[in-house]
Order: sequence, then C-alpha cells, then structure tokens
Amino acid sequence: MTLLLSAESLAARREALSAPEALGGLAASLQRELYAALTVPVPEGKARLTRHGGRCVHCTVLLAFDPARPQAHAC
Repeated sequence: MTLLLSAESLAARREALSAPEALGGLAASLQRELYAALTVPVPEGKARLTRHGGRCVHCTVLLAFDPARPQAHAC
C-alpha cells in the first residue's frame, strides 16, 4: 500500500496508461502551450546579462518579466 493508492489501484493506472491513446490529450495540450511560448517575440537585448543582475536598482527586488510586454518591468 502506498500513501495515496493501493498497490492494485497503482497497477490498474499503470495498465490504463500503457495504451498510446491514453496520453493523446496531454500531448496535444503540451504542443499548444509550447507553440504559444515559441511565438512570443523576445527583444534583441533581453538575453544579455545586466550590471544589476535583473534586480530593481532602487529596492533590489528581482524584476518580473512578461514576454508579452517586454518593455514593462515591475519589481
């Protein structure tokens, strides 16, 4: 017996997931998410290291970066 599932229940889940079509929905959703992430434009200088290390120069908190709004940084 495991903490959350009995050994029989775990074996039944393993059997159900052995069929290739069992994970078809997962593959499709991962493909959609990956495509959405790859289509976001990243500004030319974004990947470069900065003198401040991605922190706010005033309060030293890490800056949050939203790739959909590359020029808007928030601390």
